Amino acid sequence: FNKPELPVSKELMAQYRAKLKEINARPIRKVTQAKARKQRRLGKRLQKLRSTAMSLLEAEDMSAHSKAKQMKAEVRKLAKQDQRKITIVNIKKGGGGKTKGGMIPKGAKVKVMDRRMKADIRGQKKAAARNKSKNKALVKKQMKKKQSKAQSRGK
Repeated sequence: FNKPELPVSKELMAQYRAKLKEINARPIRKVTQAKARKQRRLGKRLQKLRSTAMSLLEAEDMSAHSKAKQMKAEVRKLAKQDQRKITIVNIKKGGGGKTKGGMIPKGAKVKVMDRRMKADIRGQKKAAARNKSKNKALVKKQMKKKQSKAQSRGK
């Protein structure tokens, strides 16, 4: 504890600091690998879309409208693949809920629910079933809310 510190020259310290700066400037390897994986997946999806587009161009028996419709469906399908499914985790009122061991994949979106929240959702579903005309308005409202939430996240 009480060892005297050995003197270090300013040049040596500057060298050491420069080396540390250079190391810190580098991206983390795991992050780089993850980004590369994401890019590779995106490339595969785009390649698939290109191949379907080319096959649609070659098909002369289809109308332009139906080709566009099919292409739109393909794009929608591939976009849906990219979205992660939300996993619901049940907890007790006081908190401290446990996730289901290996059931939830790593990096999954998790929504924490308790008994009261589940009951609320059940009630909403029953109310929606009772009055279907009002249900359309409710669905529209929820969709607007989701879209505004997504837009605010995007900013």
